[in-house]
Parts: sequence; C-alpha cells; structure tokens
Amino acid sequence: RSARRRSAPMIAQATDVFRFLSRYYGSRFSRAAAFIEAATIPLVVGVFGSIVAFVALALFTPMVALIDKLTAASLHVQGLLKKLALEGSGAAKRRRNKG
Repeated sequence: RSARRRSAPMIAQATDVFRFLSRYYGSRFSRAAAFIEAATIPLVVGVFGSIVAFVALALFTPMVALIDKLTAASLHVQGLLKKLALEGSGAAKRRRNKG
C-alpha cells in the first residue's frame, strides 16, 4: 500500500507536467501557424502583382513600339512632303522666270 501512496503524487506531478507541455507546445504551434498565415498573404499579393505587371508589360510594350514606328514614319512622310513642297515652289518660280 505504501508504494501506491508514493506513486499517486508522482502521477499527479506527471499529469501537471504533461498539461503544461501540452499548453506550451499548443501555443507555440498556434503562433507559428499565425506567423505563416500572416506572411503568406503579402507573398501571394506580391506573386500576383508580378504576374499582372508582366502581362501589362507584355501588352503595352508592342503597342508603344508600334506607335513609335508609326510616329517616325509619319514624321518622315511629313518631311518628304515639305521637301517636295519646297522643291515644287522653287520649280514653279523657275518656270515663271523663264517665261
């Protein structure tokens, strides 16, 4: 009987220790899970933001290049027209001077 009486407080102490460990590791896990959840949201936003930026660049870069080429061609044509207009006016003056 004395062995039982001695083991009862040890069992109670072991139970207290295991309850403490359960609470301790339970709180550690929940903190880790909360940290992972909190860190995941900005990471997901960053990944999707990068995807959106890539798609936007993929759409707008060819359009900007096309606009640049069309503008350069337009300026070239305008320059040729001015040159022809100046040459044409010079030819008309020469014709008037001859006749």
